[in-house]
Amino acid sequence: MKQMTEEQRKEFEKLANKMAKFINDNFNSHHIIVIDNDRADIYNGRYGYPMSTEVLASVSNSYYWIINQNTYSVDGREMSKGRMDKIYKGQRAIINKDWRKATEEEINTKQWYKGHYFNLSNV
Repeated sequence: MKQMTEEQRKEFEKLANKMAKFINDNFNSHHIIVIDNDRADIYNGRYGYPMSTEVLASVSNSYYWIINQNTYSVDGREMSKGRMDKIYKGQRAIINKDWRKATEEEINTKQWYKGHYFNLSNV
């Protein structure tokens, strides 16, 4: 990563403070803003929790699979039971009581269905 100049650092700090004020004025402390090359997203991390070091150490690849145990809705999108998502190391996973790390058997029997991977035996 290229080193920021003092002017860039001050500009970044000013923007970051403005975004923090925006979150505090419009949302709550559980929200975060992620700005990428082509989009900006606001996430609600209220249901997240830090992964234990045992879970992280048990992941041998650069990613692991999580599976949804219950059907629920978020912002009008249905999260179906059995849906599986790939989480990359270092990625901030949305893990709550509905999601858990998938077993080897679930990973080996996953199938592509309606735009997502599912373990259909759990549906």
